[in-house]
Amino acid sequence: MLLRLVAAMKIKVNKPYHAVGHRGFPQRFPENTLPGLVAAAEAGAAFVELDVQISADGVPMVFHDPALLRTTGEAGNVWDYSADALQNFSTHEPARFGEQYRPTPIASLQSVCEALAPYAVKVFVEIKAESLAHISREAMLAVVIKASQSIAGRVIFISFDYDVLTLAKQHFPIGWVLSDMKENQRQQAQSLAPDVLIYDVKRCGRDMIFWPGPWQWFLYDIVDREEAQFWANKGVAYIETWDVAALL
Repeated sequence: MLLRLVAAMKIKVNKPYHAVGHRGFPQRFPENTLPGLVAAAEAGAAFVELDVQISADGVPMVFHDPALLRTTGEAGNVWDYSADALQNFSTHEPARFGEQYRPTPIASLQSVCEALAPYAVKVFVEIKAESLAHISREAMLAVVIKASQSIAGRVIFISFDYDVLTLAKQHFPIGWVLSDMKENQRQQAQSLAPDVLIYDVKRCGRDMIFWPGPWQWFLYDIVDREEAQFWANKGVAYIETWDVAALL
């Protein structure tokens, strides 16, 4: 009866979506930092996303770029340094925030997961493809799983790298980050059958048709509530955002 009444009145019913804190809460805090990720959880985010690169001694660190320069001002790449050395660098994003957040140490994945453990938040952990040139996929997956034990059951492993997801899928929910939406990628998605397919909203036309399948769709990066709702109404379940408070 209610559905017939809604249809008769031509009332538009907006579909719900999950807001995902992209690298934590970068609108207000440096990206991929322990304070920013905790702030997203405290703001009420049910989901956050973070990135993992590998240190020289095989420790998964929460960091997006291969190079340290943009967010720390330091030279070199993440895998050039041990975990202890990386934690002595401040990832306070001086280009955006000046010295406001100095010092903010580069965090290990284990320390971030332990900090998020008290919160009812699920975590999309992106295994960065660049690090896989410095560690085998099997070893990378093993150290990431071990580091995230404190939030076991609340982790979704995501990556651009198809092969590492094939390994992860044996035991965990996964999300494939698409580089494009050509036919060969659709066929690969059907074979992999991930829980989530992830795509850049900037590459989506307004008439976008999302592939049907056993997955849910996830778009990044959106900060406007109306735009988020537009894509949710087209069937997107997860909206990743730099300003999670704006979309909650």
